[in-house]
Amino acid sequence: MRLWAMAACCGLLVVTPAQAAEILNFPKPKASSVRPAGIPATCREWTDDCRICSLGDKGEAACSNVGIACLPKKWRCTSPQ
Repeated sequence: MRLWAMAACCGLLVVTPAQAAEILNFPKPKASSVRPAGIPATCREWTDDCRICSLGDKGEAACSNVGIACLPKKWRCTSPQ
C-alpha cells in the first residue's frame, strides 16, 4: 500500500514536455507595464518600502519579494536617470 501511494505521488510531480513548453513560453511583461502609476519613465529604481524594483539594461523590471510583516507605502522613485 505504501509503495502504491509513493508511486502515485511521484507521478504527480512529473512535468510533461508540453507542460514545460507552456511554462517557458509564458509572455514577459513589458517594462512600461510593470511601473506603478506616478513613476516616471526615466526612473531606474523605485520602492514602496517593502519591495525594491529596478530596470535592467534591456528595459526589463525586476522586483524583490515582499517581507512577511511589511506595510507598503506609496511608490517613489529612488534612482532617477
